[in-house]
Amino acid sequence: MGAWSVEPSHRVGAFHLGMGVNEALAVVQKMGSLDFAEFNFDEQRPFAADLVLRLPSWGLQLCFDPYQQDLRLISVRLLPEDAGVSEPEAPEASLLPELTYSGQTLGNPPNLREVYQMFGPTWIGDFRREKAAYLLRYPGLAFEFPLPEDMVDKLAAKGEHPMDLAGRPTPSACWMWVYAAQASLQSPRSVVPIEAVQVSPGKGIRLQGRKLLFGAMPQDVVSDFGPPQQVCVKDVDAFRIHSRTPRSPNLDYYYNYFYLGLDALFDGQTHLLQKIVLHTNPPTHERFSRYTRCFFQLQLQEDSGESEAGGLGKLGSVSKSQLAQLTSLSGKAPCLHMAPESNGDTTKDQSRRQKFVERQKKFHRGSSFLDKALAHENHHRHHEEQKGGVDCGTTFLFTAFGMSSWWVGNAIFAQLPLLVARLPEGQALGTQLSMMAQAGNIFSISYKVIEHHVGAIDAGATVNGMHQVSLFILMLLAVCWDQQVANASLPLLGLAVLAGGLGCLSDLTYWSLVMRHPPPCTKAVGVGMSLGNLVVLALSVLQISGRDVDSPRFGITTFFVIAACFQLLWGFVTLVIQDKLIHTVAWAASLVSESLGKKLVHWVNPMHEKAVALLRAEEGEEASEEKEHPGPEAEGLPHARLILIFEMVNFLVYAATYTLPSILPFVAAAFPAKSQQCHLLLNMMILQSVGDVSGRMLAPTSRSGPLQRRLPFVGAIVLPTCFAALLRAATDSSVVSEHLSYAQASVVLPVLVLFFFFSRGMLVSAVFLQARGVTNSREAAEHLASTMGFCGQMGALTANVITFTLVSLYHT
Repeated sequence: MGAWSVEPSHRVGAFHLGMGVNEALAVVQKMGSLDFAEFNFDEQRPFAADLVLRLPSWGLQLCFDPYQQDLRLISVRLLPEDAGVSEPEAPEASLLPELTYSGQTLGNPPNLREVYQMFGPTWIGDFRREKAAYLLRYPGLAFEFPLPEDMVDKLAAKGEHPMDLAGRPTPSACWMWVYAAQASLQSPRSVVPIEAVQVSPGKGIRLQGRKLLFGAMPQDVVSDFGPPQQVCVKDVDAFRIHSRTPRSPNLDYYYNYFYLGLDALFDGQTHLLQKIVLHTNPPTHERFSRYTRCFFQLQLQEDSGESEAGGLGKLGSVSKSQLAQLTSLSGKAPCLHMAPESNGDTTKDQSRRQKFVERQKKFHRGSSFLDKALAHENHHRHHEEQKGGVDCGTTFLFTAFGMSSWWVGNAIFAQLPLLVARLPEGQALGTQLSMMAQAGNIFSISYKVIEHHVGAIDAGATVNGMHQVSLFILMLLAVCWDQQVANASLPLLGLAVLAGGLGCLSDLTYWSLVMRHPPPCTKAVGVGMSLGNLVVLALSVLQISGRDVDSPRFGITTFFVIAACFQLLWGFVTLVIQDKLIHTVAWAASLVSESLGKKLVHWVNPMHEKAVALLRAEEGEEASEEKEHPGPEAEGLPHARLILIFEMVNFLVYAATYTLPSILPFVAAAFPAKSQQCHLLLNMMILQSVGDVSGRMLAPTSRSGPLQRRLPFVGAIVLPTCFAALLRAATDSSVVSEHLSYAQASVVLPVLVLFFFFSRGMLVSAVFLQARGVTNSREAAEHLASTMGFCGQMGALTANVITFTLVSLYHT
């Protein structure tokens, strides 16, 4: 076995603070030392003292919090008992591996001078006269050194570290302790606080924004909680003999989530969730070593019809009417603390009840069960944690999904070099198309108004509808892109409004939809949004590279037909990531034959009709309850000032971004030849997409190094600098033509666009990734993402109105 690393306030070797008892026992079993382990606890009072796991042969003693059952103190014996430490129950360290700190090896055992040199200076420690020892403390770390009994008082009077003892060697450490940095050795505390799971009898449970409801299907549970750590078939049922129906070949089965402390039981025939088992994990239970302890609270209505904390009854106190609710739900009278009725409580009863409530609160200290659950999940699934929990196939699907955002608008702008040369608007067409696209913000404004009055809108259904409209627009573009009304390209401009409206809506709905999935999916969608523009520009390069503007390889009509085929593909990809492709195919089959559609649905899910009925009942039940749409002060959202910062960054970045397509034709107009203008504009558009894709891919995440995390700050300087240079080139074309030749401009101008969009892509992705990390609530994250997207579109609209006005006046 290799050396064990010592990390103050974190870990010693394989044991880290915050790990559960079940994890520690699994580590001990893997080391092959379980037969020599001792586990101590108080059977009569299990919450009065720590749970202690002793490994005498390793010299280790692990102390776990009796309530949370997580590791809060690691004790390591460094000096054997025969060296002067008079504690017969202390473990021996004969098998303890070599200990290291920051690449340096601790002595065996280390003396005080070596410890001081390795860990650095610290305050004077405590001279413990009762044990004749010296206690040296660091944040999250402490050492104990035995001293000669006759020298303790003399050394304490000096007020110095006892490194030099007259005629004796420097004291060597006999004990080392690792604990949380914010705690102390005398009163260690848990690293990760937890919060109780909220239980709604008859409905399901809620874990920090994630719901597990009765009637859910396995794919719903996996989507919210990840794959189970074990699937167990319920092959023994003592009461099945009393069933009126014959034994079914489809046995019920469990999804075991050990790190969450729960099991989900599914019906073997319907594949619907019918039971949830929460493990409180007492030390005497036979499965104590498997599960993390799960705390829970029951949501019960108060007698007056109202409840505290959003529907929670008083913790630890249940009235007779609430007891009747439980009895009616379960058919049994639960064993709970009975609170006296509210009328005529005596002072003694009130005092007794208050003491009980305060005592029970110790079971539920902390504020984040999700953090501890995720910590356990990362430990059990180390390999998945390294990969971010998302495989290559899923990443590809979400990247393709992001490519569908602004696909129609990107297709129109990719043809801008040809459209400028063929339509009567000329160079002003870029500004007009940008203005028309941003006029589509009426869609996003309407969306937010409807959402405010009606409540949360299903982002998935909205996106599916957007794909169908996008396909229709591309087919219309293929037919009437060159049609003119009153010597103006009004059909093209009108379709640009619709394309812009769909693009603006995608900035609201796509981010909300992806917030339901792991963080790597967010980054994949961001990369896809830029990659889509790069793909459509690559098609444009294939169309006109090396050709004169009047003789491309294929026409504009063919280009839009190809774009429509891609749009059809994006629709299928969206159905796949929403797990709706099979149902859509079944619906299409029912148009040919209703029996064919039903057979297909029944083949995929034999109990589809029952599942739909249950879901409709649940939706009706939720609709009957008054729901409030998340606002700035809603639970789970960060501070209002932080929200404002996110919104302002998005507003400014989008304003600058959507101004550039309007001014790039004027930048290219510095050279008179139309072919030069066309190819220069195309080069700038290509590097625009390359920069955006590169920036989104390099956007820093929680796992990025310090250099990558500083890139957004560099981008915040580069972006306005490049924007100012391009704006100057657009307003005064002589700046380009007088200082740069066409060959030089073909390099310098596209590189400026590359740097601008690299900074833009990195800033946008970094802001959305940062925003999703400030809250654990999925609803709050979706609302924040939608609001940020809306502010970005308002910035784009404002900038385009100003640009359109100035360009109109300039040409006039």
